[in-house]
Amino acid sequence: MARSLTACLSSGEYHGFDVIEEQVSWCRNNISHRYPNFHFRHIDICNNVYNRDGEISAESLQFPYQSYTFDLVFLASVFTHMLPEAVENYFQEISRVLKPGGRCLITWFLLTDERVGNMERAAFMIDKGGKDRVYRVASLEHPENVVGYYEQYVRSAYLIAGLKIIEPIRLGFWGGTQGISGQDIIVAEK
Repeated sequence: MARSLTACLSSGEYHGFDVIEEQVSWCRNNISHRYPNFHFRHIDICNNVYNRDGEISAESLQFPYQSYTFDLVFLASVFTHMLPEAVENYFQEISRVLKPGGRCLITWFLLTDERVGNMERAAFMIDKGGKDRVYRVASLEHPENVVGYYEQYVRSAYLIAGLKIIEPIRLGFWGGTQGISGQDIIVAEK
């Protein structure tokens, strides 16, 4: 994602972090070297799939940035690998680091009644939301491998974090709908 932005981000700065140290090193060596306004950081966050031995929990992570720093925050294929407590913490951190009027773009596996019906026929995801209908996972053994969230929960999480969804939500083609991306895209404003 950062590599694509080098063509259009001539003023301002890009700051990114990831749990996979090799990817951060690649970005530092191949992007920051040529574009000094692009900064990358490895954060040792524990994730059942990508970094099992991580020392920091996503549920308690404080983003390493000052409040009201960013005009734009984006997470591509992040919440699709995180459980609710971690997502809720990240939402609070996103709201904290965004400037007033700033926007965030986040991708999801967004669950709707139609999509859930299709998945149940295909035995794709296991319901973990219970009566609250919060989320589903593809694997009980590795729940963070694939996580989908019910639309009502997602909308509520944005609202609690003080972020207003800019309609429409752009559904991805993962759920059998036509889309511009594999995952669903939600843009919101603080």
